[in-house]
Amino acid sequence: MTVAVKKSFASVVCGYWGLKVIRIYLRLLGLLLLFLTSNSQGIIIRHDVAPERYLASESVYPSVFFLKSIGDRRICAATLVDARWAITAAHCIEQVNLNEEILNGNSYEVNIAGEKNYVDKVIFHPDFNKPAGLDVDLALLRISYPRNILNSFAVATEEVVPEEVVSFLGWGYSGIGTTGRNYTDGELRLATNRITSDSVKRLRIRFDDPRVGASEPLEGMPSLGDSGGPVLINGAKGASLVGVIVGQIKGANFTEERQGDYGSVAVFERIAPYLKWLKEVIETHNGLNR
Repeated sequence: MTVAVKKSFASVVCGYWGLKVIRIYLRLLGLLLLFLTSNSQGIIIRHDVAPERYLASESVYPSVFFLKSIGDRRICAATLVDARWAITAAHCIEQVNLNEEILNGNSYEVNIAGEKNYVDKVIFHPDFNKPAGLDVDLALLRISYPRNILNSFAVATEEVVPEEVVSFLGWGYSGIGTTGRNYTDGELRLATNRITSDSVKRLRIRFDDPRVGASEPLEGMPSLGDSGGPVLINGAKGASLVGVIVGQIKGANFTEERQGDYGSVAVFERIAPYLKWLKEVIETHNGLNR
């Protein structure tokens, strides 16, 4: 009887610790798989395309820079449009507290093409924060030290029309179209998409599911953290800047957890209608004390 009790007790103990070990193992395995899958993906991409095909080298796009980093996370982006000026989404200025720093008498540090620089002035478009439909989500950033980058983008003077294919860059959250945003790894990625026919004041793209219809080979969707990044169109003289990423339309099926999944619609602020404002700002405020 004593031997049987001991065996029974031993089996219970072994069973208990065995389950604990199995649970710990499965938990660690799950975390490992999450790490591997999350860090292999970028700006929300097609589920059936190799993630590395979306990777972009920062050295190829030296005029594009992020505004803030927290660990691996990159928040918002901007693009040089002049030796001392960059364009971004106006809401990004509030998101990273950039203007607050400047108003407090400080310069805001950024890294452009591998070199430290500073934003010392922000100019919001005068129609920023107006009622929906009238709002213009653009801002210009003046940097302290001029950067004459040879392979920067020219600003397009002509409008983009529906069905044209554009590309966009960002360091935002990663994910695939079947599940939406997932994780961030700090990698720069480039995706493409086609301007939809319902684009009016702002440009629109829709993330089409390749299982049910036509899709661009490297089709993608901006995600959290991509705001302010450049929207480009290729021409005979290379890529030119036509817009700025500003966000995603929150339709009936929108959820934060599945942001950027198939069927999502993103909006880009056009630049061409505001070229006069852009030029006037640069001419008026280019001096150090203006």
